[in-house]
Amino acid sequence: MTSLGWRVGWIMRACPLFLLLLACGGDDPVGPDVAQGYRIRASLLGNMQTATVSVTRLDANDPSALESVVQIDDQTVAAHATSTPDQAIFQRQVAPELGRAHTFVVTIKGETASGVLLTPEEASAVTITQPPPGARNFSPNVPLTLEWEYIGSLPEEFGVFGTNIGSTHLVVSSDTLKADARSLLLQTARWAFAPQILIRVTAREHSTISGDLAAPGSVAQVEFAATEVILNRE
Repeated sequence: MTSLGWRVGWIMRACPLFLLLLACGGDDPVGPDVAQGYRIRASLLGNMQTATVSVTRLDANDPSALESVVQIDDQTVAAHATSTPDQAIFQRQVAPELGRAHTFVVTIKGETASGVLLTPEEASAVTITQPPPGARNFSPNVPLTLEWEYIGSLPEEFGVFGTNIGSTHLVVSSDTLKADARSLLLQTARWAFAPQILIRVTAREHSTISGDLAAPGSVAQVEFAATEVILNRE
């Protein structure tokens, strides 16, 4: 036997773990592989006073989302009581300052993801002008024109969201519009049995989340301004 063959044979006899590692492709024996990541959503909504980080586990074989170590503005935040192994929610009250960058970092088993929630440089406001106050009604299957005014830093986009109040089928409308949009024709076919509809218009902006832990679909969102109206069925 050659010197090299003798050495390899000795290693295999002395170290059975060597064969195990070869068979497993060299996987880390310490814990599950989290390379595919978790879907992370960070947001700063409404009055910009609550920063929220949501961590969603995509593979049931990966570590629980409750193992997430989350820091918001360098402060470690505990998971919300409603969190589960598949989705953990972390929230922290922050100062609603303009031009402020709120940082966040998520760590699980040594893998990290991080991002920034950046507030606008100037105050902003959304005001719904159509339908006007006193005439905020709807008729099922009759399209309804929604219009709004906006003052402030130009957002990346507007979101229009409709909710059927008092129903288990809550979402009746969800649209994403360009920054220069100021109106939307609402289709009301899904409103047939709704006594009231809440419409919410938001000005918002997104930013990416970096790091190996962040799976595709991870995003940070800041809501610059928002307004809501309730429409009553005629």
